[in-house]
Amino acid sequence: MNVLAQRGIRLLGGVAVATLAVSLAACGSAPAKSSSAGASASGKKVEACMVTDTGGIDDKSFNQSAWAGLQAAQKANSNITPTFVASTAETD
Repeated sequence: MNVLAQRGIRLLGGVAVATLAVSLAACGSAPAKSSSAGASASGKKVEACMVTDTGGIDDKSFNQSAWAGLQAAQKANSNITPTFVASTAETD
């Protein structure tokens, strides 16, 4: 593999990591460490956030099924509040 191809792969990897970090930051900060078994055991409220692609939460595909999973989690545990951040462009 030539040097140019190696640089391209490294650049692509860096962009992927940066994109993931920005996506995760959109949901807020990490919760404080706890020794409890989760929201149901501790009684604490939890905000479960997902970041969609440009298809939105009603894309009849992955985003829609992930959103349905978050809503099912809320039905199973009232301490969970699902939210989402929708991307408006492929570069988000």
